[in-house]
Amino acid sequence: MPAPREFAHLGLTFTYPPELSSNQPAFAPAPLLRRPEAAALAAGPTEPAPAEVGVSKRPKTAALAPGPTEPAALAPEAAMVPYRVELSAPSPPPGPATTIEVDIEPCPPRPLMSLALARRLRHGASLEIGEAGPVSISGRTWYRTRYRYQAGDPRPQTALTGVEFALAGEELLYRVTVRGPDAATEDLAARLAPSLRAPPAHQRWRDALSGLGEGRSSPTQPGGWYVSPTESVVAVVAANWTDPADRALLEPAAVGTGVVVTADGVVLTSFHVVYDERRRRLHDLVLLGRSRAGVLDFVCAGTPARDQPERARDLARVRCTMDMSGQPLAPTPWPAARAAEVFWEAPAQPAWILGYPEATAGALDTRRGRLTRARAGDDLLTTEARVDPGFSGGPAVNEQGALLGIVIGYRDRVELERGEVRRIRIGLVRPLANPGHAGPGATTSTPSSAPRDD
Repeated sequence: MPAPREFAHLGLTFTYPPELSSNQPAFAPAPLLRRPEAAALAAGPTEPAPAEVGVSKRPKTAALAPGPTEPAALAPEAAMVPYRVELSAPSPPPGPATTIEVDIEPCPPRPLMSLALARRLRHGASLEIGEAGPVSISGRTWYRTRYRYQAGDPRPQTALTGVEFALAGEELLYRVTVRGPDAATEDLAARLAPSLRAPPAHQRWRDALSGLGEGRSSPTQPGGWYVSPTESVVAVVAANWTDPADRALLEPAAVGTGVVVTADGVVLTSFHVVYDERRRRLHDLVLLGRSRAGVLDFVCAGTPARDQPERARDLARVRCTMDMSGQPLAPTPWPAARAAEVFWEAPAQPAWILGYPEATAGALDTRRGRLTRARAGDDLLTTEARVDPGFSGGPAVNEQGALLGIVIGYRDRVELERGEVRRIRIGLVRPLANPGHAGPGATTSTPSSAPRDD
């Protein structure tokens, strides 16, 4: 019986069955292929997605080209990143092949978010996340995602399974994905996983995975709640083109939360989530997502409107115009939240804040705390509920789930207690009277220090 073969490149190694390379064993570098899905988002909903979109100058994609029966040496330029190689197993026609795809690229600031976006852009509306979570393999923590999708262009389409293993190292993001028919994919992924080896994970990767499942509370939703945590509250991810000249690849740049405030899909969030302070302009695209099985699932995209009348109050309104394939978004009703009054004379009132903290990789989080008035004459409420990066733009709701305001960030307050210095995080909430229209007219003053959470 032929011995398994070994893949080894840029610190990543694993073994795979010899039949996966019997027909195409030679590694050959190839240029980076632009993603037609991302190009479709660049074109917008009024233009059809291009069938082919050329190549760029950076090496990334490496396919197994027909060649000899033994693997050829990697060409020098193949050691560059981004890098891709695909191993395909022969399959009796017309059945789909089982493949292993290897992607090695510079590690993005938000690797879990980038992975979720890449899956959705590739498989479009057919993507269904099955399960996801960290797994320990030989002392390294990988993130394993199992999903299903439809393949075929355009018909007939076949239901296939994907199992993705990802790890973010100090400089590189490693991703090994098995795709194909259900049984064959599960079997190959189970055989491949124990052999995975990679350099030590980056600290931010370890922190992100260790935060999964922490700090979440899941209140039983009372029947009178107006805000549906699974539908009205959405993740807001601002993204930019990595190369504005060709608009081939999207990179998440800021993460926040939003709440649907009108039935036609207007989402209220924090202005600083959609504004790129470094470039002094709005981000290129805003992607909206929801938590599905604890994983962020992108559902639609749009370009932030230039006219943002509530910018001074750190509020912004965004709306999707296209699905994740770049096609016009079908007009369907959105589950809008309903507003409640804020009773200023009350010293405090219990409330919940809802958001998509970065540490949970797309799981909706709910936290309880009291809302109080910040200070006289200031159009702000404060909350003792912990506000972490990603909560900006999320709703604060009362015990009945009615919308009270929008989280716009936090401030840290330093206190001296028994000779010890304590840093206390104070969440900031902008109160709302009518979220579907212009903000309340109490005041449009801006806090002396602009709050930020990302």
